[in-house]
Amino acid sequence: MEESITIDPTRCSYEVDNNGYKYMSIIVNCSLGPLYKKVIFDLSNDEQMGHIQGILNDHNDKNPFIGFINQLYIRQNFRKKGFGTELMKHLCADFKQLGVEEIRLLVEKNNQPAIDLYEKFGFKKNGERGEKNNYLLMIRKQKD
Repeated sequence: MEESITIDPTRCSYEVDNNGYKYMSIIVNCSLGPLYKKVIFDLSNDEQMGHIQGILNDHNDKNPFIGFINQLYIRQNFRKKGFGTELMKHLCADFKQLGVEEIRLLVEKNNQPAIDLYEKFGFKKNGERGEKNNYLLMIRKQKD
């Protein structure tokens, strides 16, 4: 069965920061729930530098409103320049604005640069996952 994905053009926006970087935000409706994607571009040549992607759970009175970061990618030649930090700032702020109470993610245990980044944003290690326990679950409680 093929998953149905729709992009609502009214849920796509752009912003430009003072450093000459353009951020495109997209909200896509899919079977798992709303999917949020933020892409960063260099305005001088419109080259995509990286992206972050998250999804929201179907929350109710019994379940907290949780956002999941399921992808953070920075192209090789743009790494170690703060773009992962910028994308994390944007997605965490977007999730907070939506009322997300908690953000979760999985990261490979041997990916120390990513773990350091997530800890900088207040994520705490919360156990191991995967068939070989090769992933860490990390959780951040959103602050008011």
